[in-house]
Amino acid sequence: MGDESTVLVDSDGFIAWLIKPDAHHQRVLSLLDQFDKHDIHMTTTSYVIAETATLLSRRHSQAQARDFLQFIYKTQLPVVEIMGDLRRQAERLFEEQTIEKVSLIDCANVIAIQHFAIPAILSFDRFYSRHHIPSVETLFSSAKAL
Repeated sequence: MGDESTVLVDSDGFIAWLIKPDAHHQRVLSLLDQFDKHDIHMTTTSYVIAETATLLSRRHSQAQARDFLQFIYKTQLPVVEIMGDLRRQAERLFEEQTIEKVSLIDCANVIAIQHFAIPAILSFDRFYSRHHIPSVETLFSSAKAL
């Protein structure tokens, strides 16, 4: 991990990819095409997997949640396990937040990105920009400008 060809995928990125009516679905498909062209690899966290499966089950169907989990296992997507020191750091970051509706999962993503020097995130959540984490779109825009 931690090289320039790896990005972390958040739950909203997975859901936008898997759910056609999602407002960001076409955007994610376009970004995934860029991943293929630039040999970009995905990773995620154990918290994101739990959150995504739960959201898919609650908002869509249990079958979609199961399909998502099978995708994770079949593709052997690298997963950052949020436990031990990473979990404690995420909890500290969460406790430091002064804005409402902050997710512990998002805080764990920030810690994982910082710890493993992951250059960008596939997410549509503005929380990450507050922590100076570029979105995948920003990363691709920067590369085009060079």
